[in-house]
Amino acid sequence: MMKYFLFACVLTLSGSIVHAQYGIQRAYPNLAPFSKPLAIAMPNDGTNRFFVAEQRGKIYSFLNSDTVSVKKVFLDLTDRVPQTGDETGLVGLTFHPRFAENGFLYITYTQYFDTVFKVFISRFSADPANPDTVLAGSEEVILTLTPPTNEHHAGTLAFGPDGYLYASIGDGGMLYDPLKIAQNPSSLFGKILRLDVNKYESSHYYGIPTDNPYIDSGATYKKEIYALGFRNPWKFSFDNATNSLWVGDVGQDFYEEVDLVHPGANYGWNILEGKHRFFNLPGDTTKLTLPVWEYPHENFNQCVTGGYVYRGTAMPSLVGEYIYGDYVSGRMWALDYSSPDTIINKMLYDGSNPRIMISSFGLDPNNEILVLDYLFGSIYRFPAPLGVVSTTVSRNPIALDRNYLDDRHTQTQAHITVSQSGRSSLALVDPAGREVTKYFDKMLTAGNYDFTISRFLNRCSNGIYFLRLNTSQGVFTQKILMMQ
Repeated sequence: MMKYFLFACVLTLSGSIVHAQYGIQRAYPNLAPFSKPLAIAMPNDGTNRFFVAEQRGKIYSFLNSDTVSVKKVFLDLTDRVPQTGDETGLVGLTFHPRFAENGFLYITYTQYFDTVFKVFISRFSADPANPDTVLAGSEEVILTLTPPTNEHHAGTLAFGPDGYLYASIGDGGMLYDPLKIAQNPSSLFGKILRLDVNKYESSHYYGIPTDNPYIDSGATYKKEIYALGFRNPWKFSFDNATNSLWVGDVGQDFYEEVDLVHPGANYGWNILEGKHRFFNLPGDTTKLTLPVWEYPHENFNQCVTGGYVYRGTAMPSLVGEYIYGDYVSGRMWALDYSSPDTIINKMLYDGSNPRIMISSFGLDPNNEILVLDYLFGSIYRFPAPLGVVSTTVSRNPIALDRNYLDDRHTQTQAHITVSQSGRSSLALVDPAGREVTKYFDKMLTAGNYDFTISRFLNRCSNGIYFLRLNTSQGVFTQKILMMQ
């Protein structure tokens, strides 16, 4: 009850509007889907190519054309990147501002050494003889981190308007951060870092910018730190017009938050989660910077994915507003922060038609928004052009009598509509897209079908799952909550 009361208090100073008027459309319909894409970037080299990083270690390039059908493997790290784990793998990608001259790209990835888990920020070089591949043996490790677990290492890399490389690092994944790593200035975990990769110092492949906020703070402060007090700042970006830095910091039990990042600021984790004291854990709150927006864990909203301040032309009414989403629910919002005393948050897309899981956002050359779908691997353009609907099906062909299962309700009926005869399959999948069980995979004639969905105690932990229906009309999903 306290959770909802506190959120109601926040809403007296800010407002959230349900206004889901926009759709999304596949940006490159002839391009085969990616496998668990986590990052998309375009270098400033005049080639009009996008690059997409897949979690399990591959980076692909493809031409930015509506009719493109070919993608090329640019870098393959599948021999070293873990092939299991929800938060492991190749998680970050960016290009040097002078990529056309030096061919440098930077990535964040994870790797096991026996039982020791490490996070690497590395620089690679494109092959000058073949710009579609990375030069063999060109890796230079910029930074190596050894987190306490294999979770919460964030992963975004981006060059700021000042030419420095910024990197988001999570708190290392220990439940509730009991060691207060995010608050510890002698640790790089739970921080946003700022590095000068054009300058080498001693054994490092980077230097410390002379105006970093803790450059003169003594030996107990890591000089790389730009801001601290984050749990898992998964995605951040710079506003092209104002140079402001926006981040979505993934919450623990109750709240997700959006932060406007200032040098040297402390964003509170684990003293605070969002704007609220976290389980009465000790810590001084007087010098903490509160998020500009938070939202509670309800209606399947559970994991914020930071986006971009909109500077395109397709949506004039949204110019200057911060567009972001939720990985689990697939919803997207626009945050109007033009008047900090009256913040307005508008829902733009409800995440249901089609069903997506937003792993990342990107920008095309016209500053229009692209959306990466982790679940099925497609790239979407937001918004869909006027008159274009997201799918040819007017309603979800999966209906449930009950959208949850628990100790009292161990079964529910699923009602499936197949509008066109052909091969169809129905499976239960987890949020990472892994199949828990398959109910059928066979030829079906057009019609309505009923199936009993049971709870799988031996295969399902508590959480959100999805019924995934594949038909000749497309792929459709319906959320179902498993509890015990």
